[in-house]
Amino acid sequence: MVEFFSLMVVVSCVGIWYYIKVKPNPNNRKITIGIALISFALVGITSQKEEQVTESTSTTEIVEKSESSSTDPVVVELKLDSEELEVDEEGNAIITGVTNSGASVSVGLGIVGDSA
Repeated sequence: MVEFFSLMVVVSCVGIWYYIKVKPNPNNRKITIGIALISFALVGITSQKEEQVTESTSTTEIVEKSESSSTDPVVVELKLDSEELEVDEEGNAIITGVTNSGASVSVGLGIVGDSA
């Protein structure tokens, strides 16, 4: 939607120029100015909604049943406040959370078989 309203802003700005320089018409110029203002406002409104959606990302992954486990696969949901993590001087990130007793947790770089 943002792309459509951005296009409307550009087209209406061209229309404003056209009705000022090429074919002066005050009535059509006022209409294109109104369209430009409304489109500009809608670009701001719709882009804020898209930013709010990307801020609350949620990743869900299914953990495979290991040989020592007697339960069914468990769905683990990881909620992140942002897509970037802060690290200290040594490059270590602190991750906090709650697990069940006897749970095995490993963190990797997203490469299959990679864990730290």
